[in-house]
Amino acid sequence: MNGGDISVTVADGEWVMNGALNMANTAGDIPILSGSAVEIGNDSTLLLGPLASVNVTGAGNSQISSAVTFFSDASVNVAAGATLVLNGNATFNSVNGSDNAQFTGGGILRLDGSSSTVNEITTVNMPNAGSTSTGRHVRPDADAGNTNLSTPT
Repeated sequence: MNGGDISVTVADGEWVMNGALNMANTAGDIPILSGSAVEIGNDSTLLLGPLASVNVTGAGNSQISSAVTFFSDASVNVAAGATLVLNGNATFNSVNGSDNAQFTGGGILRLDGSSSTVNEITTVNMPNAGSTSTGRHVRPDADAGNTNLSTPT
């Protein structure tokens, strides 16, 4: 997505994204994924490495406005200068045995939904993750050198 909107609506209210979602805000046109709830990954351990990737580039915001659940085979990378805004409720089911979801990059991950649920230990390796002043966001952990997921008020 290079700007623009994609809305996915399915009869059962939820769909699985098990490929690559590339979101780029390069022309000031915010890319938005909306519609039914989306699961990023499906906890599959059949292949090595993440099966579902979300890559955010460009300058400014990219948005997922539907409810979103991240599973252990999710890989989210937000490049420096970019912000991934989760406007819907976010759920983190990010561990399956030795597999863990990956949240990386020099950008910002912002949680703007009315609730976020962290069901399993989730680490966000994004040094600038807490540099936004609006919404709930992940907060850097100075001791560990990475970011522990939290939803501060």
